[in-house]
Amino acid sequence: LYKSDACVQTIVGHNGSVLSIKYMKTQKILISTSSERTLRMWCLSKGRTLFRYPWFITLQIIRDFTSASLEKQMDTSIWINSIDCTDGLDAVILAGDSEGSIIKFKVPSKSEAPIEYDNMYNLVHKNGIKALAAVKSDNFFFTSSYDQFIKGSDLTDGTQFFVMKNPNKKEYSSLVWDKKNRELYTADGAGFVGILNVYVDKPVFWEKTTKEAIHNLQLIEEEQLLVVQCDSGINIYEIKRGMKSKKQPAHKDVVLKVLALSLIHI
Repeated sequence: LYKSDACVQTIVGHNGSVLSIKYMKTQKILISTSSERTLRMWCLSKGRTLFRYPWFITLQIIRDFTSASLEKQMDTSIWINSIDCTDGLDAVILAGDSEGSIIKFKVPSKSEAPIEYDNMYNLVHKNGIKALAAVKSDNFFFTSSYDQFIKGSDLTDGTQFFVMKNPNKKEYSSLVWDKKNRELYTADGAGFVGILNVYVDKPVFWEKTTKEAIHNLQLIEEEQLLVVQCDSGINIYEIKRGMKSKKQPAHKDVVLKVLALSLIHI
């Protein structure tokens, strides 16, 4: 955990690689998953409330729930790849496993109460879950998988209402929901960024933004900035709506200077 540039706590507990992490603001709970097949809940230590920074301790450890079939409960090749959650009242946690299934947990209103198993949507994808985006306001969630599909499902019963295959034959690496514009942002291993209106078939935006694979997206809605994480670092794009763009013809002589503006035009 960092405050500005200073590390204030290194959280230790998993015995394998940490695959996904989320923070629930209302409950003040940190959620993490690991390749050693556990999901851990971390809460704030009451004994450290007088100190300058919060301090997280283990609240709950969940094991052996990541397989859709009972025969594979001891299969150590199955684990949670990705997690996402809703916040506030009636919050839920969604956990996507390496088999392609989604496990849903209910989060009690008390911040220090353990979460409870709610439902399991078996084999939503043919391969492991790559990314998750839970949308509480519309009661649905989106998943992407190594099978190169994005799927949208009802948060209550798991009924699918949206399916899109990647035309680049790459897996979608990240999913982010834009609450204000009600659009889904995604990216893939070919360097493409997409903005999807899930109620129509055609993407609002689908362009190659980098030559590298994109690993993660983060949308800063207030400033309409899109943070794109690649192998070599992070690129930040400003999103401008209602503008048109076109390719300019090449110069016929030596180029003396180039000024680059990172904008995504929709």
